[in-house]
Amino acid sequence: MANYAKQMKLIITLAKQLGWEVSLTNKGHYKFVSPDKTQPVIHLSGTPSDPKTYICSVAQLRRHGLPIPKK
Repeated sequence: MANYAKQMKLIITLAKQLGWEVSLTNKGHYKFVSPDKTQPVIHLSGTPSDPKTYICSVAQLRRHGLPIPKK
C-alpha cells in the first residue's frame, strides 16, 4: 500500500491520544503498548512488503482494543 506510512501516522496519533505507548524499534518496527496491561505488546512492520499489511495491522490493533474508525 503506497499510503502505509501516512495511514500509520494517523493510527499512531490516535493511539497516543488514547494513552497507548508507541515507539519505533531499532529494527524499524512499530511497537504498540496498550494502557490495558492485560493486552499483549503489538509489533507491526515499519516497511511492509505485502499490500495487505495495513489491513492486517488495523485488524490486529482493533482486536486488542484500539478503536480505529472504519472508513
